[in-house]
Amino acid sequence: MKGRMFSPEIRKSRNFSKLNMTLRDLFHGLIESCADDQGRMLADPHLIKAAVWTWDNITPEETQAYLDILAGGEHPFIHFYEAAGERYIQILKWWKWQGQMTFAAPSIYPAPFGWVDRIKIQTKGNKSRIENWDKSGGWPNNIPPTHEVNTDVQTEVYTQAHTLVNTPVLTEVIKKNKTKQNKQEEKENEINLNVDTPAVITDVDIWNEAKGILQREISKADFDAWIQPIVFLNRIKNEFVVLACNRMGRDWVRSRASPTLERILAGLVGEPVELVVSTKFEDLRQEAVR
Repeated sequence: MKGRMFSPEIRKSRNFSKLNMTLRDLFHGLIESCADDQGRMLADPHLIKAAVWTWDNITPEETQAYLDILAGGEHPFIHFYEAAGERYIQILKWWKWQGQMTFAAPSIYPAPFGWVDRIKIQTKGNKSRIENWDKSGGWPNNIPPTHEVNTDVQTEVYTQAHTLVNTPVLTEVIKKNKTKQNKQEEKENEINLNVDTPAVITDVDIWNEAKGILQREISKADFDAWIQPIVFLNRIKNEFVVLACNRMGRDWVRSRASPTLERILAGLVGEPVELVVSTKFEDLRQEAVR
């Protein structure tokens, strides 16, 4: 959501004031660049690093360690949970920090157990969809009914790294955290898990995430008119091949959105990317296989 406001009330929070500047920057980024209208996002450190620290020299592993800090301790800022085999993040106290919102779209991600979403949108035919808008939303007293996360590991990381700002020191915390997690997994599964297996992220997932990031950087009118109708077709090496709805849409994307999309995609995949935009499959094949 472009231009989402960051409530000044959080500046009065003692818990927020205890975070170092890097953690504050990350929390700002989660709200401004990652979360949907319900304060929800995929718990993928690669995607979050690309959205929050696109050009900063911060690794996905360091990003995960920072996220663990925000999720740990007695007063967490985010909550990790799983649904249908996927891991997500819910920003806690979302409606306290975003209470000034006048409209809120439903999330494409499932809510954590017991969480109350607040929805208020205009639908087709100038009708309104309103759900729980008269309620406070979230969890009562900000306490999750269940804890799906390893809080022991998180609490120790939080305690040791809560005030760290130097990457070399944080790296030691990351190593210690990963070692403890590996040992626990090896004991539970009786197999060697020294090498982490990354989650499978498809090219379609990358494209959709890039569109979501771009949506927060341009106007709603431009996004709905030119970006939303784009169809992702294929990825050929470093080229993302997409189909625009017509020539006008193709020309608009090429001149107005391609550089930004290529920058976002490059941050997501970790290498330079070229966006190939066309309106006909015949033209597209000529451009993509050249």
